[in-house]
Amino acid sequence: MVPVLLFVFTVLHNGVFGEGAARNVSSRPVVVNVGAIFTFDSAVGRVAKIAIDAAVDDINADSNVLHGIKLNVTSLDSNSSGFLGIIE
Repeated sequence: MVPVLLFVFTVLHNGVFGEGAARNVSSRPVVVNVGAIFTFDSAVGRVAKIAIDAAVDDINADSNVLHGIKLNVTSLDSNSSGFLGIIE
């Protein structure tokens, strides 16, 4: 029982509380990338594209929302393919 507890303590001490885990907690990215897949030539797709672009512009214009982090959206046209929309 003692060797098992010693092993668990060693793993937790070195793995969870080590430098690598603690160092990345406070780091913030400069850019956040988001992807969107929808049909560009449908009524819903055209409205969604306009709404997404307007939302990204609003978020990037106000530095209080993401505290200086830039939001990028990459859009992909699914060409009305349900398969592509699910797989991608």
